[in-house]
Amino acid sequence: MNRRPLQLMQLGMAGQDDPLDALPSPAACSEITDTGDGVLILTPTSSGATPANTAAKLLEPGRIEGVAGVEICRCCCA
Repeated sequence: MNRRPLQLMQLGMAGQDDPLDALPSPAACSEITDTGDGVLILTPTSSGATPANTAAKLLEPGRIEGVAGVEICRCCCA
């Protein structure tokens, strides 16, 4: 405990970011974290539609799945 799991990555994205400009970063993150079991992308509602729209462009059924509208508690993240 007290350490981030090796396959967990965080990517900051604001509601005003252009999804097409931001797409290479999450695509690279999904490649780095996928060890063969797939990737789960969580996007919050508090950042607007941009994170969810960007994640939707990366989805590949059975390999990269996504959940939108996740409430991410900032108080418990290190």
